[in-house]
Amino acid sequence: MPRILLAFCLAFAAIALPQRLEAQADYIGSVGLRGGPGFGLSGKYFMTPQWAVEGLFTSRRRGLEITALATRHHDLGIWRDLNGYYGGGAHIGFSEYTDTELGHQRSQATLGLDGVVGLEYTLRTLPIAVAVDWKPEFNLTGATGFCAWCAGVSVRYAIQGHRYRSW
Repeated sequence: MPRILLAFCLAFAAIALPQRLEAQADYIGSVGLRGGPGFGLSGKYFMTPQWAVEGLFTSRRRGLEITALATRHHDLGIWRDLNGYYGGGAHIGFSEYTDTELGHQRSQATLGLDGVVGLEYTLRTLPIAVAVDWKPEFNLTGATGFCAWCAGVSVRYAIQGHRYRSW
């Protein structure tokens, strides 16, 4: 299922990227789905024109994980509405595994740090934002260690409005 979703998103983005329509693409927040090693929900809110916070709620390793990220967005100047972004954050979750010595299921809590680098394109014809990113993780507790293969595709409904709020 995640491979089908990834193929669909990439094909959709390839068709939509060359279009040069004049619709407004700015948005203040977005909510949608994320696919990758874990499948779940994604939400993003822009605090300023460049800085956003993103929350992920995903299923991983027969468990759940909640991730909070802060990302800085930059216009790449390649296509209008194509942004690059990078940032970091943290995650917490739990997973189940089979204890090979005892032969039964066990649960463990996971706490760790995350980095993220990606591309996001906001469609002009529809209020949709498509993002592809690489999100390496370093688990401090539970299944400790570094996970370099964590990548994903998010397809989110863009909530129109001013791109940021003045505080």
